[in-house]
Amino acid sequence: MNSIQSNDTNKTYKSWAILLCLLPILDPYVLFGELMIVEFIAISLVLGAILSNRITLNRTLIFLFLFFIVLALMSGILSSFWETDYFLQLKVVVFQIINIVAFGFLWRKSGKENFLNVVVVVGVVAASLAIVQFVAVTLGFTNFYDGRLPFQVSTNNHFGGLFDRNTGDVRVHSFFEEPSYLALFELPVLAFCIKIGKIKSAIIVGISCILTGSMLGVFGVIFVLLYIILMDVSIKKTTKIALLFGIAVMVILGIYLYKSNITVHELLDYLINRMTTMENELDRTNSSVSLRLLGNIALFNEYPFINKVLGTGFNQYAVYFNLKKNYSNDFVTTLLDFGVLGIIALIIALFVICKKIDRDERVYFFIFVIALAIDHIWFNTYFFYLLTWCVVFMKKDDSITIKVK
Repeated sequence: MNSIQSNDTNKTYKSWAILLCLLPILDPYVLFGELMIVEFIAISLVLGAILSNRITLNRTLIFLFLFFIVLALMSGILSSFWETDYFLQLKVVVFQIINIVAFGFLWRKSGKENFLNVVVVVGVVAASLAIVQFVAVTLGFTNFYDGRLPFQVSTNNHFGGLFDRNTGDVRVHSFFEEPSYLALFELPVLAFCIKIGKIKSAIIVGISCILTGSMLGVFGVIFVLLYIILMDVSIKKTTKIALLFGIAVMVILGIYLYKSNITVHELLDYLINRMTTMENELDRTNSSVSLRLLGNIALFNEYPFINKVLGTGFNQYAVYFNLKKNYSNDFVTTLLDFGVLGIIALIIALFVICKKIDRDERVYFFIFVIALAIDHIWFNTYFFYLLTWCVVFMKKDDSITIKVK
């Protein structure tokens, strides 16, 4: 069976790869009414899969999803929680099925080489815009283009400006909704560019991640560099030495700009302050760091035994606790929605995915895991975008094909 790993068919088109790479950028926009652009595209792709008589599903992902359905059903039967929002559960399940099928279709149609070629171009263009935004704001152009496309932004999304609403610090984000989303997109591009020797592209992408001012961008760049230098045996020692030299040059340049440029000075002060106050931030329930790393994990202790084991079902922990704000990273969300069995299943699934990826390409897997650990991207476009990097570097096809007659 053909998959994203293979280009041995004439039916792999670069346009599908372009669409796959642009979906994260299109994520916050509405087509009309409450219908998101990415939802419309996903539904269209499902219809395309049906019309092509082939539905392609990722084996590991579909097994995890089916296990979650079993846990939700068991929780509904055995739990004493009678206020389950079944309509919400059904809506979430349908949404997740649509995305599984839609991205399976894109993976089959795109082709590995097409995806990698396109994503580097999109990544460099987006990173270049972020750098231009930073330079423009530094020069006083406070109303410079913030990356917004000519579409309506959903009422549930907030497309940020180039300044932090709370602190006034410069926070560039290129075409993306917020700085951390730019970093999520760029980190695997950074790793890939370094690994294939596109150093100029890697520098542009790496600088953009740092300029976002997000902890994900900064620590993500540090992680990628350390992983490649210390763990990636596919890269020559001379290349690693050159990389270390380049890092030293960038640090020296950063120190110079810190002393000579007020915007860089403020950006680095902002990052240093966030790093040095991280422990205190964890103690604050509603702080950004606490929400990203811990979320609502304290609520787990309030569950009765059966819900600790099985959870409450898809997106149900917020209903259970009557929460207006239920943001938690994907590990915490899985624990609260599907209990101990759910988090064990997720860890096993991640282990299986890791084992299926070429050893020298596992940096993309760890970027994916980091995203799950600090953000809630479950089954959205960023989840599937980052999972794409894992899928393209799997040692063999991990898909299931369902014939539609």
